[in-house]
Amino acid sequence: MKEAFYLGSFLNAPVIDRLIKPMQTRGQWGPRDICKKVLELSIPQFEPFNNIHLRLVELGKLCTQKVGQWVQSGGVGKIKSIGVLRSKVREMLKKELTEIDNRVQPILH
Repeated sequence: MKEAFYLGSFLNAPVIDRLIKPMQTRGQWGPRDICKKVLELSIPQFEPFNNIHLRLVELGKLCTQKVGQWVQSGGVGKIKSIGVLRSKVREMLKKELTEIDNRVQPILH
């Protein structure tokens, strides 16, 4: 389970989005094929004794809890646009995503 939270944190780091944008194909509604391009990045395997990896696990759990509570409390409401939902979640997790990004960037460079 720790590996899943680590990978989730890693994949949602803003730096990942910035790195793959230039590699993505563009469609009618913007960049696409993220599922293929993200696999071209060198994401290190989870190390259970690495403090940075363990912090990414904690942050992944925290983000999951926050979004889960928001959804259960009816936060989604009548929003149907995935773009609007993603923007709301990014804003809600701004602090966590900043820390995730700060921890993932050095790993990738």
